Parts: sequence; structure tokens; C-alpha cells
Amino acid sequence: MALVLSIQTPILAVTPNSDPVLAMRALYERAKNTLDNPSPENPFYLQAENTKEIESGEAAVYIPLSVKEVSSALGTLGNWCNILPLHINVKTCTYNLAGNEMTLYMGRKHYQTPDEAFELVYSFKTISTDNYFAAIAHADEGPLSTSDYQIKLEFTNIDGKTFGRIFVANHQSWISRKGMNVYLSTLGKDKKGIKVTEGDAQGNPVYSSGAEGVAERNLVRYYFAFMTFFDRFTETNTEKRYEAQLHDWFKRTEKFPQLNEMSESEYLDSKHRERRNQLGLQKTINAL
Repeated sequence: MALVLSIQTPILAVTPNSDPVLAMRALYERAKNTLDNPSPENPFYLQAENTKEIESGEAAVYIPLSVKEVSSALGTLGNWCNILPLHINVKTCTYNLAGNEMTLYMGRKHYQTPDEAFELVYSFKTISTDNYFAAIAHADEGPLSTSDYQIKLEFTNIDGKTFGRIFVANHQSWISRKGMNVYLSTLGKDKKGIKVTEGDAQGNPVYSSGAEGVAERNLVRYYFAFMTFFDRFTETNTEKRYEAQLHDWFKRTEKFPQLNEMSESEYLDSKHRERRNQLGLQKTINAL
């Protein structure tokens, strides 16, 4: 299955004084044709960018829940820590309710302990009105002098449907850009993105590559993490739901060879071990 990303126009920033519901309506108008008429070539609406300063991406989605139900689910940091570690680079997630903080331990694709990964400490807040909900996680600093990490989800009811936006971004640094260049010239030189840029002489799709491809792969992995959570929302047992999410997330990535990094058994083994690390670390935090 080929995925066509709509990235011809820049991702529109929402200014602090803008009406978020109006901004969501504008995104809906851009995305509804794809969402209402998905195809094998264009199954969902995604945008991704990687400039010298910012790596960002957004996805537009329909959610089979009400805005109130989404608010209840994503207003809980514990649920975020059951969602984000599905991403292959998130090794552990813990939270501190007293400080309203969440810590992501980011690492390589293979199994790593929290001590082997680097920490991103996110502040967390929610915004809720009658027909709008947003959950925002923001980290000031990251590795290699990167900054301004953001994971933001927004939802509103439009035309009788719960419409959502998933947005991820961070600011790059001179050091991180140099590191990216090294990666793209070595381990990542043959890796492809998700967007089909053109067809070759035989009619086969030609995919994006380079830094743009990195942004696309990262966005899609987060997108799949949240979508598998919503798909399994009715499962009330946390551990059963998480196990089902693991299988669902991997099956989604299997449809895109660009996302394949290991076998399902290797992915599950890594995530089970990382889950045990996470629960143990969270228990220690809760005891403080």
C-alpha cells in the first residue's frame, strides 16, 4: 500500500490568539476529502516537514468517540504512557501527577533500558470547552541542543463527527543537523519516507527520502500509536489493552516496508522488557 502525504503546503501554525475551533475547521476542510474517501494510494491525511530549524508533522483523523470521551482518555497521563511507548524509539514513559510532568526515555530501535536512553521531560496541560479539547505535552530541552518538543492533540465535533489533529514537532540545532547529515550518509542513506513523490519508468512508486523521510516515519509511528489506542478504547483491562495495541501497531507498520526495522517477535520482546522497566520505574516514582 502506498501512502501519499499532502505536504505541498506548509503546516499552518496556530497563533495564541486564534480560535482553535476555527483552525480545526480549516484543517477539516483541507482533509475531509481524503478522510471521507480513503484509497489504497491515499489512506489518510498526513503532512510532514523537516527544515533547517524545525521538524514537524500533523495528521487529521476521525475518532469513534465523543469529544467528552476523548477528553477523559487523554486527560490522564497514565494513558499517554500506555500510548507513546508503542513508538519504536520510545523506550519508557513515566509520569509525575504532582508536577503534571511526563518523562519520555528516547533511544534506538532495539531494546534499551532507561539508563541507556536520553530523557525528555514534558510539562502537560489540557484545554477543554463545550466543543473542543486539547492535550499538550511540551519539553523545553532535548539531546544535542534541540529544543521546544511538542506533542499536541486537538479534537472537536464537526458535522456530527469527532475530528482530531495530531501534531508533533521539535526545533533542531546545528549539532543535531550535523548528526542528521551523518546518519543520512551512513545508516539512513537507503531509507525511504512514506510520501510517493513520483513514479519510475516501470510505474513503480518513488518515495521521499532524506530528512523529509525521517519526519514522515516519525509522524506515522506516533499516528499509529494513538490510533491503536482509540481502536482498543473499549478494553477496560489496561494490560490486555496494551498487549492488543502492540500487535495492532506492528500490523499497521507491516503495511509500509519503510517502517519495518525488526520482526514482530523482536518488537514484542523489546516492548515487553521495556514495559517491565517502565512499570518498575513508575512504581518507584509513586512511592516517593
